Formats: sequence, structure tokens, C-alpha cells
Amino acid sequence: MRCYKCQRHGHGKARCKKPAAVCVRCDKGDHVERDCSADPHCVNCRGDYAASSKTCPKFLKEQAILRYKAENGGPFQQVRKAIVFEIHKNDFNPKVCYCRQVSTSNDANSAPQGSQSPSNSPHRRRNPKVLRSPHRLPIPSPPRSM
Repeated sequence: MRCYKCQRHGHGKARCKKPAAVCVRCDKGDHVERDCSADPHCVNCRGDYAASSKTCPKFLKEQAILRYKAENGGPFQQVRKAIVFEIHKNDFNPKVCYCRQVSTSNDANSAPQGSQSPSNSPHRRRNPKVLRSPHRLPIPSPPRSM
């Protein structure tokens, strides 16, 4: 989700806290896109394209978050933390669904990432209301008394 006021990802225009609108093409606040002749500049990643570009890494990350949430459920902030954790932990390709990335094996004999169909993914069978965060450590069982 991209805000059409400040052009940043993660919130909509109704929740934007910026006082003035920003041009989607050049990241300046004194005009609208249809009047813009400046070189494109992405407000999200500082790339040489408009903030509405589908090639922006920030856009691709947001798409991965929304895709994972749609397929698996869970609180939005927890899904975002899990995706960000995977991005920093592994070589993460945001064009491939997060659930397919983590469900594939790392050994050399495994199928290429993203080849597993969503209906066969073990993450599709989980309770969609329960999202297991990689940030939490398992709670040890209490010792058994004899």
C-alpha cells in the first residue's frame, strides 16, 4: 500500500502525517505529477524512477508482506517483522512468496526456490490465526518430577 500524499509505503492517504503532498515522480512538494518535468526520484529508496515504480525494492518488500498476510493471516506488524527478519537473515527475493522461501530446503538436491505450489506448502495448513515469529525462542518444558 502506497500513500498517495507522501508516496511512502505502509500506510494510506487517510493516515498520512505529512503536512503537504509530494510529487510521485520527483519527490518534491510544490507541484503535481502531471506538471512535473524533473528527473524521476523515488522517495522510498532514492532510486532513479518514480515512487509508483513496481521495481522499487521497498514496493517489492511491501508486496511480499501483503502476500504472506493474505496466504497465512496473522497480525500485520508481526508479519512485517518476520519478513524483515528473513530479508536480513537470508538472500531474500521479495518477488517469491515468503512462505515458499522458508519452506524450501537449503541442500543442493532440493527444488529451486518458489517451485512449490501454494496448495502444497506446509504453511498453508497452519492455523492462519497463529503466526510463528522467528524472533521468539521456544519455551522449555518444566522438569518432570519423579
